[in-house]
Amino acid sequence: MRVDPAPTDAALTDYYRAYADHMRAGGRSARGEAEVYARADADVADLERWRAPGRLLDVGCGGGHLLRAAQRRGWDVFGTEVGEHAVAALRAEFGSHRIWHARAGADDVISGMRFDAVVMRHVLEHVRDPTAALRQVRAMLGPGGIMLCEVPDVSALRIRLRRRPLMGQLHLWHFSAATLAALLVRQEFGVNEICFRDHRGPVGPTWRRLARRLRFGLENAAWRWARVDLGTNVRIYATPLTY
Repeated sequence: MRVDPAPTDAALTDYYRAYADHMRAGGRSARGEAEVYARADADVADLERWRAPGRLLDVGCGGGHLLRAAQRRGWDVFGTEVGEHAVAALRAEFGSHRIWHARAGADDVISGMRFDAVVMRHVLEHVRDPTAALRQVRAMLGPGGIMLCEVPDVSALRIRLRRRPLMGQLHLWHFSAATLAALLVRQEFGVNEICFRDHRGPVGPTWRRLARRLRFGLENAAWRWARVDLGTNVRIYATPLTY
């Protein structure tokens, strides 16, 4: 689904700047930071089911949590981000040759590089041309490379029941599990796995972790057996097809 008319570049720039300022001002507790790192580490561990540590690109790397988790697990990490303050902080931490501003010629720099894994969590719904973005990712992935792509699921039962506004975060596109998979296949990716995740849910105490695990189990079972979207966010692991 495409948002029409799409927000202007100026509107998107204002939104991203305001969002970045909000995140910096809000801060995060020590426990909250630990939970974010725990989720990032779990994401990287999940990615390693498909590929051993190598060179990883995180598109839209935000505060760098996944980069740090991946680096600790032996990955050679790189990232792109739109927030100027985030880019400056990440360059100071990881090096300017590893972090690129997504709107300052990053495509020209990384187009000639090859990666073993590319992560796109909640990015594809923001780009002007998802087809071109996926085509570029496919070109950057080396033999046996893996992509993790996660987006909000517009067909999720929870979304439809809550009647959440589709323009709530200036998303340009909206995907379901089926349409995202179809788009990947059209761009010559093989779909390894479709599953559902909640990238913002707290890790918290044991009972909450067990409740989340049960919820994910039910959501994924509903998709496998009945092709029903229950999860708020759909995640697909995909590998470029070779001929």
